[in-house]
Amino acid sequence: MAYRIGIVGASGYGGVELLRLLSAHPEIEVASVAAHSQAGTPISELFPNLPGDRVFDPIDLDRLGELDLVFLATPHGPAIEVGGALADAGVKVVDLSAAFRLDPEGFRTWYHEEHPRPDLAPAVFGLTEYTRAEVAEATLVANPAAT
Repeated sequence: MAYRIGIVGASGYGGVELLRLLSAHPEIEVASVAAHSQAGTPISELFPNLPGDRVFDPIDLDRLGELDLVFLATPHGPAIEVGGALADAGVKVVDLSAAFRLDPEGFRTWYHEEHPRPDLAPAVFGLTEYTRAEVAEATLVANPAAT
């Protein structure tokens, strides 16, 4: 059985790399490749190394809500909006931004604003060497930063 996943922010660097890697995984079906400003654009037009006739999807919360897992490869603002809605609906989410990685105080320090969803922050930290059991059970996972 393939896991049906979605990638939100698929037209950016992190999103397209996820698409490239996950498209080759035998147990993954990439069911939604969403990109707000690029919706309707053929993926191969922006990324010729990704052949096929697939186009970027619009961000559709109802469609994403039917998937097994959604990756967020967006800036923190859209990640909070989309990730919060999906987590509220019980969809498993992995956020690549710092939107849910920081506690509300850290978020205020870095972004100079209050965290809009302090009830979800900080999410389970996705470093499986330390939090394997928590990641396995979590609805919302904050992916470690690539530094």
